[in-house]
Amino acid sequence: EFNRDTYTYVWPRDGAFVSMAMDEAGHHEVARRFFDFCCRCQTEDGYLLHKYNPDGSLGSTWHPWFREGRAQLPIQEDETALVVLAIWKHFEKTRDFEFLQDMYERFVNRAGKFMKEFRETHSHLPLASYDPWEEHRGVFTYTTACTVAGLDAAAKICQMLGHYNHFEAFEAAAEETKQAMLYHLYDESQKTFVKKIKRENEKTIESDVTPDMSIAAIWKTGALPPDDPRVVATMQRLKQTLTVHTTVGGLARYTNDFYHSKEKPSKNVPGNPWFITTLWYAQWRIAVAQTKEDLAEAKAILEWATRHAGPTGMIAEQMHPRTGAPLSVAPLTWSHATFVETVLQFVKKEQQVTGS
Repeated sequence: EFNRDTYTYVWPRDGAFVSMAMDEAGHHEVARRFFDFCCRCQTEDGYLLHKYNPDGSLGSTWHPWFREGRAQLPIQEDETALVVLAIWKHFEKTRDFEFLQDMYERFVNRAGKFMKEFRETHSHLPLASYDPWEEHRGVFTYTTACTVAGLDAAAKICQMLGHYNHFEAFEAAAEETKQAMLYHLYDESQKTFVKKIKRENEKTIESDVTPDMSIAAIWKTGALPPDDPRVVATMQRLKQTLTVHTTVGGLARYTNDFYHSKEKPSKNVPGNPWFITTLWYAQWRIAVAQTKEDLAEAKAILEWATRHAGPTGMIAEQMHPRTGAPLSVAPLTWSHATFVETVLQFVKKEQQVTGS
């Protein structure tokens, strides 16, 4: 019907998020196999490409190497940054120094150098790449936040292993990129982080303020705390604009999302509800909760996700906004991992706020 490719690929971004969830759940061996896979796929210049076949060969892509007569890297930079972050998170759980040194030599050092160099000279913003939805190219709040987190993780890895020269370089790059994000990607007039900006000659020529749940990366990756006033205002705006006002409910990816749409997007139905985006909002509610009562909305979302899973427990990518029928692929590993991650975060926070 849609003349689209299958999902039988390895996306480094999806894998990084899944690995972090698996580590939280105690399944460290699964995460390690993914990290080894990424080491084998990484280019000599340090970045990972769009997606891969299970044997490590490059998967199909619609990202061009040339655009408007100019060469460009056909990448989504978050896919490199998030793997570095996941490696650090894995070490925090396992405290395996031998593993960390191996990952530093095989992946982290090159990835860190790439992220440090793949920036504008003066502003320190990341250069343009593609968004996590694989549709648009530009400088995104999401990608910039992931880059900040990736550089910060690379710095921590270097510090832990005693590679102090690289630690200082990556730490400085992380802070520079964070400040660039706050300066260029936060719209003070609308009290929100923007989806993306278009840059030419280190100047912003276009700003896209479309509400997009990927902006949640500003706190999810640790670039800013979840209770930062700018984060709070942004997340409240996303909830208000992306809620699907039907009996199905949930949150869309962004406004006017036509991917697998069953009706023309509108204010009431900005797009199909996605499990990942809805659960990301739940994770934010968990992160800022201070009492058991503050967890009520997150609990309701977890119950919503459970109700809309298939009879065998499979969770789809998205669902029909009117019927709740699964759309696109099911199961989607990323959706399952996000659910697991959200449950674990909920249980941990509930124990904290109740003292149990």
